[in-house]
Amino acid sequence: MTLMKLPAVRHLSFGRSKSDSKFDRGMTLPELLIATAITSVVVTVAFSGLLTIIDANDKAEGQTDRRGELNRALDFIADDVREATLISATVPSDWTDTSSSLYTPIFYLLKPSDAGGTERAVGYYTRSASGVVWQGPQVVYRLEPSNGKDTMTADDDLDNQIFRQVGTKGDPLVDAIISTSPNCSPLAGVSAAGLPNVGLKVFIANKQTAKVCLAGKIEEANDLSIETQVFARGRS
Repeated sequence: MTLMKLPAVRHLSFGRSKSDSKFDRGMTLPELLIATAITSVVVTVAFSGLLTIIDANDKAEGQTDRRGELNRALDFIADDVREATLISATVPSDWTDTSSSLYTPIFYLLKPSDAGGTERAVGYYTRSASGVVWQGPQVVYRLEPSNGKDTMTADDDLDNQIFRQVGTKGDPLVDAIISTSPNCSPLAGVSAAGLPNVGLKVFIANKQTAKVCLAGKIEEANDLSIETQVFARGRS
C-alpha cells in the first residue's frame, strides 16, 4: 500500500518583527522629564491667563458697581431737591450749626412738614474718612434735625457737639468721594467762588434751581464726575 505524502506545514509567526521592538520599550526618563516640563509650562501659562481674565472681570464688575452707587446717590439727592421748597447754601435760621473741623456743610433744603406745620430742614455734609470705617477720601452725609429729641442715641456723633444739636448722622449717603472739586461747570450766572472744594458741589440759582455735581473714586487712579440739574418743586 502506497502512502500519500502530505505537504509540509509551515509555522506562522504572529509576533512583532525586530523593527517593531522599539515600541515596546516605552518612554525613557529624559523623554518623560521633557514632556512633564512642557506640560507644566502649558498649564502655568493657561492658569496665568485665566487669573488675568478673572482679575479683569472682577475689576470691571467693581467699576460697574461703583458707577451704580454714585448714580443712585445723585438720583437720591436730586429727588430730595425736587421735594424741597427752598435750596440754600446758608444754614436755616432755626438750625443750630457752627463750623467744624470734621464736617463741611455743602447745602441745605427746606422741605414741607409731613403734618403741614413748620418746614423741616435737611443738610448735606461731607467729612474726611479718617477715623471712620467708610472709604475715603471723603464721605457724604445727609442730616436732619432730631425733631425735639431730648436724649442722645447710639447714632449720634459723640465726637462732635454740633450734631448733638443737629440730630443723628446715621449711615453716610455715599463714600469714596474725592477731596477735590468735580469736573463740572457752574450754572449760568453762579460763581464757584466760596464753594467747598470737595467731591460734592452744588450751584444754586434763585434758591429754586440746583446743579448737583458728584465725583467719586472708581479705582485708585480713576475718578468719575457726574452731574444733574434739578428744580425745587415742593409746596408748603
